[in-house]
Order: sequence, then structure tokens, then C-alpha cells
Amino acid sequence: MRIGFLTSDLAHQHGWGHYSLSLLQALQRQGVQPTVWASRNSSTDFPFQVEAVLPTLSPAEKQQFWKLLAFSPRLRTALSQVDLLHIMVEPYAPLGLWQPRPYVLTAHGSYARAGVSRPLGIAQVHRQSFYRARRVICVSHYTEQVVQSHTPNVATLTIPNGVDVERFAQLPVLPNAPARPIVLSTGIKGRKGTLSLLHAIAQVREHIPDVLCVIVGNPNAEPHYAQQVQALLDALDLRQHVQLAGFVSDEELLGWYGVADVFALPSLNAGWKFEGFGLAHLEASAAGLPVVGTRGCGAEDAILDGESGYLVSQSALETELPRVLIQLLQDAPLRQRMGQAGKAHAQRMTWDRTALAMLQLYQATLHERP
Repeated sequence: MRIGFLTSDLAHQHGWGHYSLSLLQALQRQGVQPTVWASRNSSTDFPFQVEAVLPTLSPAEKQQFWKLLAFSPRLRTALSQVDLLHIMVEPYAPLGLWQPRPYVLTAHGSYARAGVSRPLGIAQVHRQSFYRARRVICVSHYTEQVVQSHTPNVATLTIPNGVDVERFAQLPVLPNAPARPIVLSTGIKGRKGTLSLLHAIAQVREHIPDVLCVIVGNPNAEPHYAQQVQALLDALDLRQHVQLAGFVSDEELLGWYGVADVFALPSLNAGWKFEGFGLAHLEASAAGLPVVGTRGCGAEDAILDGESGYLVSQSALETELPRVLIQLLQDAPLRQRMGQAGKAHAQRMTWDRTALAMLQLYQATLHERP
């Protein structure tokens, strides 16, 4: 069984790249020797064949669709080497339409709405590429719901993302760690619910005066939203209670997981954008933290509500989020129970498990009639 893969740049720094690299490494551990076509800005220094030739996705390259069309004849020739094609990111889906090989496609999150934010004619091509796929692999049950609502009756299957539990087995010591109750979060974006988290911290402060919220990630991913965050910090007088840590090394991030008491990421469905899978929640569970996320997004597959943490309603964040944060910060035995339950959940959700499910799908796809 020879599998070809189309993916963005292979890097752990963003969602598409992290998914693709983690899954390819896990598949290789299962004996698969992948043939990979990645975006032009990808590293090729891997123990499997990678050609960095596709239009870049992060950042998005202009005229992307037409560049895919121009590349299609070259890919058609290259695919004579493989039996099945796995398109690992939604923007490359049209390439499947223009090839003779059967293909499967992964739908992650916001772009699971085929052709979203694209001109009408191109959007229709993207929709057709979803229908032509033997399976649209959805990384969460919520993503599958979105795919089915946007492209009804397309052939879908949910195979959740995994987590590298060994990465969180021995957390490093964080130098000069603050001796305060700490709520950890990642990302400053509308989709990450950062403003809602700040409002919640303002309420938590009334009950836990020394609370500290540490937010890791690019502070300017969405510049206008970042300005709103800065303004709200001043308006709520939160400068002593919120630390915007910005980009940190993996070592420092793991250190924050080690000293934090709670992980909270109140994802919001912002327009057509939504959280496809709560990977950050699952990683925090692997680190032994109780986690807080929201219903109505991919976090539902990453959090065992009431066991590894809490799911709160996006429409009631102003009341539910501060309540569960206060409860967790004030109840150490509860944090410990949920942290242990989260670790056990993460150990069941490994990338090797995801790879085995993917191999079963590949084998079934090659043996089924079109």
C-alpha cells in the first residue's frame, strides 16, 4: 500500500503543520513510507520523502487556486507511484478532482465549509472536491456536523486528533515561577475567546485576589483584536493579574504547564471560524491540568465534561466561566482528580491510535468500489 500525502509546511508551530507532521511520524512508526508533497516553505529534512512544491498556506500565497491548477499535471505524473492520495489540508482539496487516484481528505476546522471565503466559481470546485473524496476525515464530531451541514450527504468519518503524551511526561522546572494561583491559556484571537477570559478573570479576582492568568502565543496574530485586549486590560485594571507571555520556547511552555493550576481556553465560533479540535485542551490534560473549554466546537472531543474538566456554554460565558474557574482554583482535590482523569484520557488519544485508525481507512478505501 503506497500512500501519497499533500500538506502544508511540516512544522509544529501551527495546526495544519502539527497535524500533518505528527500523523506522518506516527504512520511511519506503523511501517508506512510516505511520499509527501508539501508547501514551498516546508522543511524537507525528514526520514521520509518530501517535495516542497505546493503554494504556501501559512502565510497564504496569492492566486493559490490557479497555482494549484498549474501544478496539477506534474502531480498527476507523480501519482503513478502511489495507490491512494491523502489530502491533509482543505485548501488543497481541488487537486483531488484533477487526479486519477482515489483520495481521502482531512477537514480540520473553519475551512471544513468547502470553499468558504472564496469566489463563487472556486467555492463550487472546492465543494465538488469534498463530494468526490472517498472519505472526508473529520478531526472532531463537531467538525463532522459542520461538513454535513455545508455539504449534505458527503461521505464523512471522524478520526480525532492525537497528542504526544511522552512530551508531557516530565515537565521542566520553570525558573522564578510566581507563587500564585495560575490560569494558563494559549492564543490571542477572537476564536480563542481571549476577551471573555479577561472578563472572567476580573470576576475571579474578587474571590481570589492574587490570581494570575498567563496567556502564551502570538500577541499580534489579529492586530485589531490585540488592541481590544490591551484596552480591556486597562479598563478592568488587570495588568497585575494577566501576563501576556508572547512567543515562548517549548521548554518554557512545558514549564508553564507544570506550574499552572487550571488551563482555560473558551473558544468562540466567530463568524465562519471555529475551533475544529481542542488540541490545546488535550495537551493540558496530558500535562495533568484540569481544563475548561466550550460546547459547540471541537473541544467537546478533547474534554470529558465533569471528569477531566468543564465545558461551558459559549452563550453564557460571562456567568459560567468565572464560576468554574473559581471552583477549580479553590478546590485542590477536585483539580487533582480532574488532572488524573485528563491524563488517562490523553493516554487513550495518542497519535499512534490516530494512525492505526487511518491505516484501517486507507485499506478499506482501496478495497471498496468507487
